[in-house]
Amino acid sequence: MNTDHSILSDIAFALTDHETTVGGACHFVDLTTGDVTFIGSDEMIDEDISDEEINDYPAWEQDIIRTYLTHELVRIEPASSSESFHIMEDFACARSPKEQQLLYKALNRKHPFANFRNECENLGIIQDWYDFKNNADERRAEEWLEAQNLEIRDGKIQYKDPSPAGHLR
Repeated sequence: MNTDHSILSDIAFALTDHETTVGGACHFVDLTTGDVTFIGSDEMIDEDISDEEINDYPAWEQDIIRTYLTHELVRIEPASSSESFHIMEDFACARSPKEQQLLYKALNRKHPFANFRNECENLGIIQDWYDFKNNADERRAEEWLEAQNLEIRDGKIQYKDPSPAGHLR
């Protein structure tokens, strides 16, 4: 059974997942089941796909396509990299002056995400960073749910208002 925390973690992951969304893959909230789901190819989520075309896919992909076509889904678009950058800045701001200086220096170099993580490792504060980032990501997931008029109730994601205004994609 899903807990509110694990669902928030799933949404937080989807909001930060820039790697698997290449090629049209995307995370969704499946309001039919109340869970977070992933569809791995934009070819599989063509609303004009015919039954004959669906049958050309392996059985497990057919199930995903039919889920997309028959379930009420809300697409979870990843947050911008600038939002993630701001989280790193917030973390740096909360550190000691010496750590701030080194972290801001890392953020101002080429490849700031990797440099920031490496600097956190060098300073021995990587776990502090991960905890801070996870908390910030979960707050962002809560804000996303609020913006979509969704809530987690009884371990499932659902509309706050029992009569939604329409199908969201």
